[in-house]
Amino acid sequence: MVGARGRLVTYVGTAPGVGKTYRMLADGWSRAQAGEDVVIGWVERHGRAATRDQALRLEIVPPRTVTRRGVEFDDLDVTTIIARRPDVVLVDELALTKPAGGKRYEDVEELLDAGIDVMTTVNVANLLSVRDLAARITGAGALEAVPDEVVRAGDVVLVDLAPEALRRRIASGQVYSADGVGGALASYFARRTWCSSASSPEPGSTAASARPLRSSTERRPGGPRSSPACRARAEGRP
Repeated sequence: MVGARGRLVTYVGTAPGVGKTYRMLADGWSRAQAGEDVVIGWVERHGRAATRDQALRLEIVPPRTVTRRGVEFDDLDVTTIIARRPDVVLVDELALTKPAGGKRYEDVEELLDAGIDVMTTVNVANLLSVRDLAARITGAGALEAVPDEVVRAGDVVLVDLAPEALRRRIASGQVYSADGVGGALASYFARRTWCSSASSPEPGSTAASARPLRSSTERRPGGPRSSPACRARAEGRP
């Protein structure tokens, strides 16, 4: 018989590539070291060596195979995880649309109802309350979304990185493969995109776009601040 509902912890990234999956894996490993039974249900590695190395330290529940229109896809195996009954399961990409239809957050709700703690990730741009605004600012088009109340029902850890530091990570190949770096820097991660936003947060600060949520992180007084590169752009300096 299932007891209390599991506890949800969501790592909310201010942008792709800031390190939310890495942070989730690191915290999951810490919980395993403290004696909890922790498994990975789903993790997106994006070819990142650091993420792969973190994931290999934990047990991974193999994905199930689903077929759609004659094509096979991997998907989170909720049934096997519930039968395995770990204390904690890590499930990346909360806003993901599943190959056979439905949303990843629906799987997470099922796991929580089974009494399993879930650690998960999402970008702030994928929160329903700010999705349309984020799509206009970044030019990314339609974005997958998760209702704010799903995230708000648990604990929130904001994962942040200054815009210029993120661009350096991308340029060095730490976020995307070599053939994807140029396109990323020219479009979604273009300097003009982040400078046009009302929030260009400093490391450790909370972005204005995250304010629909109650974050467990502290807010810096005075609200969001622009980075030196954005201030230079606004002043007409190179």
